[in-house]
Amino acid sequence: MNKTLKSTIKKVGFNWQTEILAEYLLEEKILNIEPKIKVVIKEAQSSDFDKLVDMAGEKKVDIFRKRFKSGAVCFIAIDRDKIAYYGWMGFANEYEANCQIMVKLNNKEAYWFDCWTAPEYRKMGLHTAVTARALIYLRDKGYKKVLSFITVKNIPSLKAFDRVGFRGKKVVTFIMLFGLKFHIWRKFNGDLMQRV
Repeated sequence: MNKTLKSTIKKVGFNWQTEILAEYLLEEKILNIEPKIKVVIKEAQSSDFDKLVDMAGEKKVDIFRKRFKSGAVCFIAIDRDKIAYYGWMGFANEYEANCQIMVKLNNKEAYWFDCWTAPEYRKMGLHTAVTARALIYLRDKGYKKVLSFITVKNIPSLKAFDRVGFRGKKVVTFIMLFGLKFHIWRKFNGDLMQRV
């Protein structure tokens, strides 16, 4: 898409985003996945958030602190003293910003979201390894299902979720035009790597 067309689309307030709603049933066997580098994978404590400022910025870390106080759990991968990856597990209804919808959770369900790998640590399997460990944590706590939204353009994330064993359930396309918002839902067919 050329710059003129992109500029015109922005001026008329047109935006769209397509994501896959994927799920993992925790009764299934969870793979033990090791990353390509040696890191410590753990549940973050409040003392770890200061280390996240360099990676995510102070404003985002303020959001992290609020999430943590509300009961969400952050999983991190640490390389020596540096946090290389973070991902969040929520247990209450959570707003999904990309498609601007509320993710509604039932009893014993969790939502895996806001995962990020520092650029210098990408392609090292951190997302896959931490996601697998987070699933084990949830299963041990008695949870039954994990939901996550995956942007269809995010190939590394699709690969990671596919490798761990998530299955696509639905596809949502969010469209905004002149301030009006629409959500188009359809059933997901195939595996995550076939995308949409």
